[in-house]
Amino acid sequence: MTPLRWQIVKRVFQQSLDLPAQQRGEFIASACAGDTELQAEVQSLLDSHDGATGFLETPALARNQLPLLPEPGPGDLLGVYRIVQKIGEGGMSMVYQAIRDDDQFRKLVAVKILKRGMDTDQLLRRFHNERQILAHFDHPHIAKLLDGGTTPDGRPYFIMEFIAGESIDVFCDSRRLPVRERLNLFLKICAAVEYAHQNLVVHRDLKPRNILVTADGDPKLLDFGIAKLLADEGEVTAAFLRLMTPDYASPEQIRGDPITTASDVYSLGVVLFVLLTGQHPFRLGGKSLEETARIIADTDAPRVSTAVSRAGEEAAELRDSRPDRLRRLLSGDLDNIVATALRKEPTRRYASVEQLSADIRRHLEGQPVLARAGTFGYRAQKFVTRHRVGVAATLAVILALTAGIVIALRSAAVAREQRQLAEHRFDMVRKLANSVMFEIHDSIERLPGSTQSRELLVRRAQEYLDSLVRESIDDPTLQQERAEAYLRIGDVLGNPSRPNLGNARLALENYTKSRDLARVLVARDDGASYRPQLATVQERICAIEMGMGNFRDALTSCGEAVEVRDAIAKESPTDKLAQANLGYAVQAMASPHLSLGDFKRAKEFRLRAVTVFEELVKADPQNPAMQFNLGVAYTRLAGVEEQLKEYPAARDHVKQGLAVMQARAAARPDDARAQLEPTFGLQRLGSILIEMGDPKGALEAFQSALPIRRRLAELDPLDARAQLNLANNYESVGFTMMLLGDAKGALEHHQAQRKLAEGLVAKDPARIEHHTVLAAAYEGIGSASRYYAQHAASQAEQVRHWKEARPWFERALKIFDDLEKRASVSADLNTIHERLKKEIAECTAGAGGVQP
Repeated sequence: MTPLRWQIVKRVFQQSLDLPAQQRGEFIASACAGDTELQAEVQSLLDSHDGATGFLETPALARNQLPLLPEPGPGDLLGVYRIVQKIGEGGMSMVYQAIRDDDQFRKLVAVKILKRGMDTDQLLRRFHNERQILAHFDHPHIAKLLDGGTTPDGRPYFIMEFIAGESIDVFCDSRRLPVRERLNLFLKICAAVEYAHQNLVVHRDLKPRNILVTADGDPKLLDFGIAKLLADEGEVTAAFLRLMTPDYASPEQIRGDPITTASDVYSLGVVLFVLLTGQHPFRLGGKSLEETARIIADTDAPRVSTAVSRAGEEAAELRDSRPDRLRRLLSGDLDNIVATALRKEPTRRYASVEQLSADIRRHLEGQPVLARAGTFGYRAQKFVTRHRVGVAATLAVILALTAGIVIALRSAAVAREQRQLAEHRFDMVRKLANSVMFEIHDSIERLPGSTQSRELLVRRAQEYLDSLVRESIDDPTLQQERAEAYLRIGDVLGNPSRPNLGNARLALENYTKSRDLARVLVARDDGASYRPQLATVQERICAIEMGMGNFRDALTSCGEAVEVRDAIAKESPTDKLAQANLGYAVQAMASPHLSLGDFKRAKEFRLRAVTVFEELVKADPQNPAMQFNLGVAYTRLAGVEEQLKEYPAARDHVKQGLAVMQARAAARPDDARAQLEPTFGLQRLGSILIEMGDPKGALEAFQSALPIRRRLAELDPLDARAQLNLANNYESVGFTMMLLGDAKGALEHHQAQRKLAEGLVAKDPARIEHHTVLAAAYEGIGSASRYYAQHAASQAEQVRHWKEARPWFERALKIFDDLEKRASVSADLNTIHERLKKEIAECTAGAGGVQP
């Protein structure tokens, strides 16, 4: 018995144990798909199991003992919902149409109930898991969860919006939709799957039956019953294998390998194949379970243009085309896009659903796509693997012909083998690097405490890619991957907008390498597709230069990014991603103008960013990402308005942004970035309220942010950004307490600020904000001592506190003296120098002219 066959026998046996004895025979016959030998082997195991005493008496999945009651039928009530009819049944549950029938309102809904016989502890957890997943989802193309409850016999159910529609393939064929319209519809489903992945959920059962399209063309993704949380290590293998759909399952699902988002990319590729050709990539009808598994795991799918040619006129007619025209439409880009999505190795597929969507959009817009056909070495390797016997026999015949030919062919074979080994090594190293850089790194990026692990991952990826340069220096895709690796290393080392290790100089070095590679790629004849990468790295360089006090250099870098983003957005006015990227770029462009004191110009860029995101929200009101971007734009506009002393407008804008960010944080409790973003709004709001004469309101805002920032800093002690954010928060609370006369509380917070800031300066002296926050801590400590001097009961106490205050103000002044020598004091801080001098003079006078 082969290892694959034994795995199938074990899985069917384990699945059958989960069923009542009277249902096992029918299930085994169905699962074995007519393979009588396989069926006999499973039955033999079952007979041995049933005849055993004591061994394996505890079932693999503990079952809840629930009372047997009739299944719900028309007219029955579940809570306030009255059953109308049964509309579907899957491996784990049944679905009914129902209507809410109470005093509140009447609404048609769908009710999903766990099937009797599936009420094991682990499957109950999976059902509850699906309900929990849907409860957190809010996407226009994912069916919404409305309610939930438990049947009288203890089985859980949940209520969803009722989707009156057809499966996506039936919808497309019944309306004879052309290829372009099918692709646009498919992109909406990709957006829904990408949203699920962003929330760390893999669907694992993507197929046309789980994608319904309403009469007005609105697609809805259904059935997260076997979905997997990426962070969830638990797995119910038997139940999962029984419930997945082999026709749309990825090779790693069939093999039982770990499941990542790449599995959904593969299933989407199968769905796209069906939509484009009307056929499944593999002919699985009548095949045994073992044969089905072997085909999916080992057989490459045909090209879509080839498949549609075989389908003939009917397929073309259903796509509103002629056979020859349809074949030309599918040849080239779409052949490569589908082939990339359907690659057997997860690391050779698109790295994300977003990459798949982006390539389809590029195809629709007539732009070059990233998908490329497999290399000659890869195809040759697969051919030899499939036809070892034939290749060996052919060589034997040739060897028998003549000794001279044998010698020549042997020499050629050795050379070919060496070349194939080299190509195989090249390909494997490259796949490993991209897997590390995209799949593994991206899966942990938003997890608190992952900064050091991320650095190790991206450094290893960069080393792998650099090792390949000597072998393929002219490969533009390899150079792009190297540019991406240097970009990600820079992010981990010092990107101020993400968790980082606090090394601005090394970050700038890596960003510069990435930029140089990107510029070479853009300069190529076909370099247009590399422009977004160049814009991204220039934006990162701008942020680092801002942090190092090089404001005019930052202005140049941000300016180049805006120029590139603006050109791309004008070329693709309907591309929402291009428009959003332009919004990010103009928003960043305001920062160097702010630091250089050109507040008017800074406001123009911030207003432009608000306009971009307002238009995107208007075009897609239900898009949470665009709503969030608009919230951030409002908050940053408020920062400029504060500098211009437009306080009421600043307060209103920051409250608008804060409402959006707090809603996002509530919906994503495990997303560190989502939790952090509202704290920037709270900090800005507090600063504005101080200027408006409301220090109590300001203190409340600052203190609301403090526990969030403290928790994030504790979760990742190596994250310099988290430490800086916490230090800034301590400063705000301490300053406001001082305004309210609480010198003791102010001193405690400024001491905590000082400790963090001194560590940051020692770790990354190049970043000027580390120095300014340390100076603020020194000034805050000095201010507390000054307060004690002003309120001391005796002259001796006054003099002592004045003497204690002066050195702290002097330390702060020295920091600003050093920054001024570097020309690194931003416009919003240029009055601090004179203020510190006055505070030192006040201390000297208070101490009777005596310096400590």
